[in-house]
Amino acid sequence: MMAVIEMVENTLDARVARLKSDVSSVRTDIADIKANLRQLRGELAEIRAELSEQFRRLVTLTLATVVTVVFAVRWG
Repeated sequence: MMAVIEMVENTLDARVARLKSDVSSVRTDIADIKANLRQLRGELAEIRAELSEQFRRLVTLTLATVVTVVFAVRWG
């Protein structure tokens, strides 16, 4: 009977050790994911800023083209 109890305790100890190891791995993975998300947020902010600048340029060029065409038709 004592041998069975020792075997169960050893098995239980091994399972608990495995769970601790798995939890540690999950924590590490979550920390990596959070770091990657922070990096992606920064990159997205840069992309948004660049797109905003490109949009402003496009609108400016479009307005300049429209004004040029209007003047050309009106006085040309």
